[in-house]
Amino acid sequence: MRKGVKSILVVADDDMVAAAVTAALVRAGYEVERKRHGPEVAARLSGPDGGLPDLLVIGIPVPTESGIGVLRSLLGILNERRRAIVLMGDATPEQEEELRRLGASALLPMETSSAEILGAVRDALRQA
Repeated sequence: MRKGVKSILVVADDDMVAAAVTAALVRAGYEVERKRHGPEVAARLSGPDGGLPDLLVIGIPVPTESGIGVLRSLLGILNERRRAIVLMGDATPEQEEELRRLGASALLPMETSSAEILGAVRDALRQA
């Protein structure tokens, strides 16, 4: 990681979503790494070479219990000082509440603009 540059880990199995989010974050000057799913992220974060990212951006196509479970396990690894932004499909109010309780600082639709994602990233990094 470069000194003074915030690091963001993007977790999304949808290549188009991941590419768009990653490109916007890189253009904004963040250091970005992308993983496709929870087990890859868990291995990366628990490995000896890993430092913890400053922020997690996770794409959950439909916030199923398995998607929420992935977020739960990742935030457990990251600890309470780290934040997450969740890009998601339709969710019930109960699922949204669970995601916020787990540490999601923003819940955004998958079709969110780059400007909105960057705004949420800046807000989440200020909260950390």
